[in-house]
Amino acid sequence: MEEDIDALRWVEPREIAPTKKKRVKEIVESKYRIVADLQGVFVIGYFFTLTYFIPLDRNMFGIPIAFFKSVVLPLILSLPWLLIYYLGLNRWAKAFKIIDSIMMRVGNYYRVFYLVNALIIFLFFIFPILTPVLSLIALFYLVFKVVSYPKKKIARFLSLIALLSLYILFI
Repeated sequence: MEEDIDALRWVEPREIAPTKKKRVKEIVESKYRIVADLQGVFVIGYFFTLTYFIPLDRNMFGIPIAFFKSVVLPLILSLPWLLIYYLGLNRWAKAFKIIDSIMMRVGNYYRVFYLVNALIIFLFFIFPILTPVLSLIALFYLVFKVVSYPKKKIARFLSLIALLSLYILFI
């Protein structure tokens, strides 16, 4: 018993060799990359389908209702999700690779069960609740990117006015 206690001793932080973090770009298999790309396409399709069923009867902000409902509204709603997906595309592909390696241990019925549960949670809870907040954050992000872009000042000023007018128009 005393031998076990002697084996457990306090280690000083100086005795631990420092580890160097190496940033190695890992090439993710193409099938996981395709799944990550399809996720972005699915989000656009989700918002186009969602806005198809929204009843809009009046003209919105001088834009024809058919164009607003079928093009403008889905693009505004899907913009933040597309920014999240395509700015972190490699992370999503690596996450799908990890999920696939874990789900290989589970039977097919459980895979379908977990897939249906995840779809229900995302489609009915996460997307509708987070989309308005993320749309505002994405709009501020785009304004920041336009303002901090160091090229022509007039184009930057005009694009800033356009983005701010879109913000005022849709809020």
